[in-house]
Amino acid sequence: MTRFFEYLTRGWLPAALVCLSMAVLGLSQPASAQQAPEGSEKLMQALRAALPDVPIEDVYAADIPGFYAVDLPGGQTLYGSADGRFMFAGDLYALQGGLVNLAENRRAKKRKALLDELAPEDMVVFSPSGETRTYVHVFTDVDCGYCRKLHQEMADINALGIEVRYLAYPRAGIGTPSHDKLVSA
Repeated sequence: MTRFFEYLTRGWLPAALVCLSMAVLGLSQPASAQQAPEGSEKLMQALRAALPDVPIEDVYAADIPGFYAVDLPGGQTLYGSADGRFMFAGDLYALQGGLVNLAENRRAKKRKALLDELAPEDMVVFSPSGETRTYVHVFTDVDCGYCRKLHQEMADINALGIEVRYLAYPRAGIGTPSHDKLVSA
């Protein structure tokens, strides 16, 4: 618990929460984090010295020369210099042809891959009666007023050829009345 409070005082709340949740769930560090790319050794050594328990999902060359990106669970990205002297957290933007959030583009690909792994049989699906032109995933909570409003408009959405794939998301957490309602459904 002491390490958790150290993270809080250093401003590493997201990383601390991830560490705590991984410890509670008994999860270990992903294998990809063990294989850092060549040239990132000093950075990884400095990161491990400063935050020995931070869970790392991936390490890869950043779009900034001399920097590497370190992905943490939950979507946060840290960027560090190859010499291990500097690090910053946040999103990296490219200014080519407009403002492009490179970190968000990477997260979007990961989210899409995760959604693609889900089988429609594990969702509550509302399909159009005619041709399905596209589909949308909706994370829903039975106690959410906006979710209820969306559900009231399901016929209109389906009439446009849009299939709606519901995924349960109890905002109040597991073991709450909202969670119990979703499980019973």
